Amino acid sequence: MVLLLSIAAVSLVASADAAAEQTSDPPRNACIDTVNVDGFVIEHWTYNSRDIGDSVHIKHGDKTIKVYDGYYCMTVYAKGRQTAPDSMSCLTPYPGVPFDFDGDGHDEIVVGTWTGGAHCCFGAIVLSTFGALKELGTVNFGDGDLNRLRDLDKDGRPEFEMYDWTFGYWHTDFASSPAPRVVVGFRDGRFAAVPELMRNDLPTDKEWKTLLAARVGADDPVAWRPMLALVYSGHGDLAWTLLDAIWPGGGPAPKDFSDWPSKAAFKSDFLKQLKRSPYWDTVKAMNGW
Repeated sequence: MVLLLSIAAVSLVASADAAAEQTSDPPRNACIDTVNVDGFVIEHWTYNSRDIGDSVHIKHGDKTIKVYDGYYCMTVYAKGRQTAPDSMSCLTPYPGVPFDFDGDGHDEIVVGTWTGGAHCCFGAIVLSTFGALKELGTVNFGDGDLNRLRDLDKDGRPEFEMYDWTFGYWHTDFASSPAPRVVVGFRDGRFAAVPELMRNDLPTDKEWKTLLAARVGADDPVAWRPMLALVYSGHGDLAWTLLDAIWPGGGPAPKDFSDWPSKAAFKSDFLKQLKRSPYWDTVKAMNGW
């Protein structure tokens, strides 16, 4: 009897401990990585529970002077490395790329952000620590995390090579959605599209014939993908030429365009969607529309 009571008592204590563990508060926020830049200490904090999210704390001396939070996941890129390298990354800096966005001779810090969800929304906050902490601006990557930091024009200032997701889910599923290339840099005190770095040369005759052969009659639910690539590289007129080749005259809609009763209806709908892009003004100017 004594033995049975002892076993019962141990079982009760174990059950109580398990219940206490299940009802205890979530783990407290903890700093998992730090980087020192120009006398500022940038701390990457995270909860063990990923439902709560990350935060970035910036300290100067013994004071915390800025906290960025409210994101599911955050990453700091500074001094040639990424904090907590096993965490989410929405940006790939090219090896050796400078981080001097404003051209003052001092590298900035990039804080990558992700709100959580299937694919939206990613972004970046760019901070200067030269003399005093200053936010140069933010860049919205939209639905994509395949963004690169490159010095495309070799002027010592980097640019974000990214994608415009305005046509995400437009008459197709997300995986098939086209996202044309966009280049964003720090110009005239703000982050904006850089059209001269988005332009491409006109396709050669051989390239054009190859494109037509690949597109005309192709079984692709997103036949407007190459049209967008032409528009975002400054060759909008060729995009309409390609449309005419895919959908000649006023005949019935090809399989790829079955959602529209006519070519004119598609073109109107396409332009309406294009005008929703945050880069519409740049695209419009590039194509002389």
